[in-house]
Amino acid sequence: MKKKKILDFKSTATQIKILLDGFKSLNEPLAGEGDDRGRGGWMSNLVNSKIKNVPFHLKTGKEIVKLVIHSTAAIINILKLHSMSILFCHLHCLCFREHFYFFQKVRHQKKVKLDSSLIAHSEVTSRLIKDLQVKVKGAKEKAKRKMDHINRITYSLRICFITLLSVAINEATQLRAERTHLEKQTRALQAKCSELEAEKYEAIVRARNSMQLLEDANLQRNKALLEDKQKQEEIEKMKETVSQIVQDAAVRTKKVIVNTRKQYNVQISQLTEELSALQMQCAEKQDQIERAIREKKAVEEELEKIYREGRINENDYRKLEEMHQRCLVAERSKDDLQLRLKTAENKIKQLEINSSEEISRCQEMIQKLQNILESERENCGFVNEQRLKLQQENEELQKQTEDLRKSALEAQKKAKLKISTMEHEFSIKEHGFEVQLREMEDSNRNSTVELRHLLATTQKAANRWKEETKKLTESAEIRISNLNQLDIVNMVLTIKVQNRLEDRV
Repeated sequence: MKKKKILDFKSTATQIKILLDGFKSLNEPLAGEGDDRGRGGWMSNLVNSKIKNVPFHLKTGKEIVKLVIHSTAAIINILKLHSMSILFCHLHCLCFREHFYFFQKVRHQKKVKLDSSLIAHSEVTSRLIKDLQVKVKGAKEKAKRKMDHINRITYSLRICFITLLSVAINEATQLRAERTHLEKQTRALQAKCSELEAEKYEAIVRARNSMQLLEDANLQRNKALLEDKQKQEEIEKMKETVSQIVQDAAVRTKKVIVNTRKQYNVQISQLTEELSALQMQCAEKQDQIERAIREKKAVEEELEKIYREGRINENDYRKLEEMHQRCLVAERSKDDLQLRLKTAENKIKQLEINSSEEISRCQEMIQKLQNILESERENCGFVNEQRLKLQQENEELQKQTEDLRKSALEAQKKAKLKISTMEHEFSIKEHGFEVQLREMEDSNRNSTVELRHLLATTQKAANRWKEETKKLTESAEIRISNLNQLDIVNMVLTIKVQNRLEDRV
């Protein structure tokens, strides 16, 4: 039993020596690097290596957070391993204490029985135990220092990690905000580009419209000038024609009036002469009629006297007949003269009516000519007014053309500036789009290669399926032909059976 206990004690001592060697090996780099670096140099080196290996060209904060989390996990694992080693050391120390107490009890119980060798051995072991206790105390102090240093490092690492996490989160939020802001700016730029394109198109359209308006205005101006010249020429021609017409009409009217006056004066003179002659004839006839009436009355008185006296001779009878015939002739001539007077009066009335009608016609012609003159004068005034209006319109059109030219020049300048800016922006965009197109072409090439490979595989599968379908169709056709032959045979057999049944019947 004593030997077993001594062996157990030796085994524990060897284990304690191994642990102390391990602690020495752990403490060797710590002793060579000063106070602050020696206490946790390997931890600081590890942390510095992890932090130095951080790539600062990361695009987003997520990768920073992931790297921080991985580094914290690695450091925590290392700290766990170190704490486990420290706990293992503490456990071995506790076991050593228990063995030591047990050995002291055994030593107190059997001090008397032990030999001098055992006493010497016990002294050696006690010395070793004291040395071990001193070493264990030193190891505990070192372990406490290491734990304190590790706690400080962990606290500093936590602070660093918290700061890094906060910085990463802030950077991520800033990057997101910048991304949203850039997206908004890109959208705004796209909208501005579209607006600028629309404004450019509108400016081009306006410039074209202004040029067309200028051309139309020039054409209208030329047309207006030509029309003005033509109208002026027409007005002058109209004036000349009107003056000629008025002169001709005046001359004609004067000639007509003079001729008609002459004719009517001649006719009136003739008629007056005829009237005077007729009046003379009428007076003579009236005198003759009066004479005849007187003679008639005298004859009648004589006849009455004769009838009264009853003395009628042949000569007197002849005289009476002659007187009677003379009376008849006088009455006939009277009637003829009255008819001539009536016809002459009627002719005079007709001539007066005709002359009055011709005078009224001439007056109407004169009024018509005067109306034509007034209308031509009004037309001339209207033409003058139109001419003034056209001149004013030409002046306004000239002003408008000048304004349009100025606006067109300004629009062209603005359009040129916008076009230059747009061309610069479009060149930048084209460069970016070319890069994107190249990337897309590469991706398309890869996709085409994959698609060709897929097409080849699908074609192979299709050819296989075609061959299989051909084989299946051939087998199906063979089966169908066999079935058709069987149907024909069945039909023939049924016909034969029916014929036999009919023969039996």
